[in-house]
Amino acid sequence: MTRFPFARPVWSRLTGLALPLFLLSACGEYTATTSEPLDARVRAHVEYLADDRLEGRETGTPGAREAEEYIADQFSAIGLEPAGYEGYRQPFSFTAGKAPSADSRLQIGGVDLEADTDYYALAEGGEGSGEGTLAFGGFAVEADGSDGVPDLPAEDIPVLLDFSVPGGFHPHSKYYDQADVRTKIARAEQAGASALVLFTRDANLDAPGKHWRRTVTEAPIPVFWLTPEGYEKVYGQAEPRDLPCSWSMSWERDQRVGHNVLGMIDNPETESVVIVGAHYDHLGWGIAGSLHNGEPAIHNGADDNASGVAGLIEIARALKDNPSRSNNDYLFVAFSGEELGLYGSKHMVRSAGFDTASINYMVNLDMVGRLDSVERKLIVDGAASSPAFGPALDGIHTDSVSIQAGGSGIGSSDHMSFYLAGIPSVHFFTGTHGDYHRPSDDADKVNYAGIATVVQCATGLIAALDDDGKLAYVEAEEDSEAVPEFKVTLGVIPDYIYEGRGMRIESVREGRPAEEAGMQDGDVVLRLGEVEVLDMMSYMKGLSKYRKGQTVEAEIQRGEQTLTLPVTF
Repeated sequence: MTRFPFARPVWSRLTGLALPLFLLSACGEYTATTSEPLDARVRAHVEYLADDRLEGRETGTPGAREAEEYIADQFSAIGLEPAGYEGYRQPFSFTAGKAPSADSRLQIGGVDLEADTDYYALAEGGEGSGEGTLAFGGFAVEADGSDGVPDLPAEDIPVLLDFSVPGGFHPHSKYYDQADVRTKIARAEQAGASALVLFTRDANLDAPGKHWRRTVTEAPIPVFWLTPEGYEKVYGQAEPRDLPCSWSMSWERDQRVGHNVLGMIDNPETESVVIVGAHYDHLGWGIAGSLHNGEPAIHNGADDNASGVAGLIEIARALKDNPSRSNNDYLFVAFSGEELGLYGSKHMVRSAGFDTASINYMVNLDMVGRLDSVERKLIVDGAASSPAFGPALDGIHTDSVSIQAGGSGIGSSDHMSFYLAGIPSVHFFTGTHGDYHRPSDDADKVNYAGIATVVQCATGLIAALDDDGKLAYVEAEEDSEAVPEFKVTLGVIPDYIYEGRGMRIESVREGRPAEEAGMQDGDVVLRLGEVEVLDMMSYMKGLSKYRKGQTVEAEIQRGEQTLTLPVTF
């Protein structure tokens, strides 16, 4: 009896049995055998997936398709049943980005403004065209005796707003939070504006980014940013005034198709499915999320997440070779679109016919390639999502790794999609590092024996849970330990496996407050202003106290030294 967690179309049984010749990998094939050591097998997988020729495996690109073919070939060689809509594949459509169309334009006061020099469209804006008198509406902030809505002579005309706030933008301004694109858009919409043009002459404010590749909610009106060059062309040195305006704005959208890759071990007479997953996509040449500040470069993502895919393949091989694990079906999923916002895993969970009741639990492997050779700490996040996880992890006997388990299934990887659907979910993770989301995350940095250890631990967990029946689900409690909101950042990558007092810095980002203050990789932040930093949560709570432009003294530990450095956010 074959069961799948979502309904498969009848035609998938016809198209899923063989690959068309034009889809075979152009990079050659590698099929690991059980005669090779486990660490040699995972090395072969990582080196293939993290090779420059796959160009960073950005979702929907030829490099991602080569990775997809490789994984499907491995699933087939192991003997997994195809479990997608199209053989091993489950396609999903998405918008990778957008850019203004060539016929988009903005004219103010009879001046034809040049795109990207005098103005640019903001991704938060929508589409449309029109003409009218561009009415200056000031700052449009909430103030005593005013609702902040621009006083326009009529509805359905364009409005010009100053992006700053009364008295100038500074951390102690009572209007601080209103120098915000969404806030200004809301005020323009309330006034009935047909288009919005933003500008600022406030040196303390940064211009909003284009972020055309980022997915944002679009307003019903176009939104333009008038650069200093554009302002000079239109108004010179004078104050803003009402001028005739015409505009046309439309987006060209980069529509793509990504694929999850699914293979299954079907055990007769079982009623539940265990999902083991890892994402195979990465950042290509440096899409949004990259921490690289130089020229575009291939981000190979050896640890993030070729390491997890290598582990996924080898866990599938181990379970296929051990038919005694027969109390669950096992579905192995290589997700795409994780770096874009968990696109692939969200699509799978939301697919028509996806049966959450049939899913027992989910195991996710993401960034398992940097097991520290000294501390040997393996994080298993999400272990609190079921009371069964803790005892099972405690029963894994190994002297080669220290397992740190806990936390809900809330996180920034694919397990969260399943946890939010009521499925117990854990995430195996060996920590961040200075190569995270940078071109330097290459195969020569990976600890292959460490990945083999993670494979053994994950397989051990699955074996321990095989006869536990359906796992109970525990929903995260909303309490005082919720992650606080903050508007500033040090510009560092924290060491998430550090257990000492304070927040240890894994990597300092270029041009950010920490670097400008003189902080270095390995420093431990002990205090931010008046806030004592005991751990990651208190560090984030400390950040939530401050605003852009404020300067505070940070106390740090550097080796045997305790230093005090002024940090300006």
